This record gives sequence, structure tokens and C-alpha cells, in this order.
Amino acid sequence: MNVKDFVEATLTQIVEGTNAAAEKIKGSGVSISPKNIRGSHSALAIDYVTDDMVNLIEFDIAITVNENDKGEGGAGITIAGIHLGGKVQTENLSETVSRVKFMIPMKLKAD
Repeated sequence: MNVKDFVEATLTQIVEGTNAAAEKIKGSGVSISPKNIRGSHSALAIDYVTDDMVNLIEFDIAITVNENDKGEGGAGITIAGIHLGGKVQTENLSETVSRVKFMIPMKLKAD
């Protein structure tokens, strides 16, 4: 898998995961990636409209990219033993491990 495909797959999966989580928690009073954020100190930011604290949820993921030379759609991304996409063969398998680190702001329900 080349760098372009790796970046595309990684960012697409982050967006899809964030959108799916936001849909699942709709109506709970919690918001993922709220609009009105200012400043941040380590793992916290502030919603400048409501003055609520916003947690910055940090992800540090080791991603294993497996490729084979059998030509059967063998490229895929594996995170902690979970395979995402493509068939993987054990013959002539090459493996590259990369780390992806990112934060997603999340405003929890205020009392």
C-alpha cells in the first residue's frame, strides 16, 4: 500500500467512525467535534458560546499494513488484530507498522 492510499484509508476511516459515533449518540446531549471551541490545554478546550469544557479525546493507534504479491486484492489495514478491507494471504506477505495519533473534541452533557 502506498502512502497516498494509506493516508486516504486512514482519514476516511477516522471520518466514518466519527460520523457513526455522532449518529449513535444523537439526542444524548453529548456532541462530537462541537463548532464553538477556543483554546486548549492538554486534554481540555472551552466552548466559547456556553463556556462548557470540551474534552479532547486522544487516539494513538498502531496500524499494520499487510500486502501480498498474489494479486488477489491483498492490501488491507489491521488495527489491534482487526482486519479492515481486502483479502490477506500468508504467502510472500510484507508488513509495515505505522502510528497514527489524533484528537477528537467531545463535549459531554453539562448538568
